[in-house]
Amino acid sequence: MNNLIYTGIRLLAAGIATQTGDAAGNAGTGDTAQGAIGVIFRSVFIIMGIIAVIFLIIGGVLYATSQGDAPKLTKAKNTVIYSLVGLIISVLAFAITTFILNSMGK
Repeated sequence: MNNLIYTGIRLLAAGIATQTGDAAGNAGTGDTAQGAIGVIFRSVFIIMGIIAVIFLIIGGVLYATSQGDAPKLTKAKNTVIYSLVGLIISVLAFAITTFILNSMGK
């Protein structure tokens, strides 16, 4: 389990690093203040999306293992609903901030 978490963190860090520049060392989107803000926001939204998907999976497992027990079933349904709401909010927040940052650049 620890290896899985460590691998996930390394992949996330690699994804964030690719947003700040390319393999040749040229500055990417992080070379201006607007670009740096964009990189920070994208990184936060990536983390939010990953967390929401993890909770969606946890809710699905709870639902599958509830065996008809009403309190466990309710907890599983709430976990799935709240994770979907979180995922939708993070996608909408990403779209809104991307639109605002692109509008500021023109």
